[in-house]
Amino acid sequence: MPPHYLARFAAAIQEQPQAKIVHGGMIVADGRVNYRYATPECRLRREHASPSWRNRGPAQDQRYFRHIVRTHGWTETTGDIVIIPEALCRANADPEGDLRSGYYKLSNTSANRVSTLHSIFPITGGTLAH
Repeated sequence: MPPHYLARFAAAIQEQPQAKIVHGGMIVADGRVNYRYATPECRLRREHASPSWRNRGPAQDQRYFRHIVRTHGWTETTGDIVIIPEALCRANADPEGDLRSGYYKLSNTSANRVSTLHSIFPITGGTLAH
C-alpha cells in the first residue's frame, strides 16, 4: 500500500464528516482499478459496523459492505458514501499470514483461493480507530 493510504481515508472523513463509508480503488490482477467494496478499499464508521459478516465463499468482504450500504440506503448523492477516485491498494499483494494467504475453509476438507483480506479499520469522529 502506498505511504499515503490511511491519510487519504482520514482526509476524506475530515472533509466530509457526514460520510458513513469512504471507498477507494484497488488495482486488480489485470491492472484495472475497481471499486467493489473489498476490505482494503473501505473504511466504515464504527457505529455502522455490523455483526452480519458471513464466512461463505469468495468476496465475503464485498458482500458485507454492500449489505450495510443497501440496508441503510446510502448513496454518493446524499454524501453517505465518499469515493476516493484513486487506487489505494493492490489485490493479492501480500501472500503471507492470516487470511492474506488467500485461503479460507469451505468445509473441513477443502480450501479455495480468494482475494486479499485485511483487517477493518473503522473510522470514527474524523479519525481512524483500530
